[in-house]
Amino acid sequence: MLVVGAEHYQLAERMCETITRYTDQQDIILLLGIEELLMEHRLIIRPPADCSAS
Repeated sequence: MLVVGAEHYQLAERMCETITRYTDQQDIILLLGIEELLMEHRLIIRPPADCSAS
């Protein structure tokens, strides 16, 4: 049995919500382009930063 704390559970919930919003926005981007998204949604869609950069 795996036990996680409340903070880890909440983080996992937020990640699932973000992934769901991301996939929902993909259709809009394909049809209208990223310019039609709200700035809040553009931040979700933008490419991730390179974590290995120093």
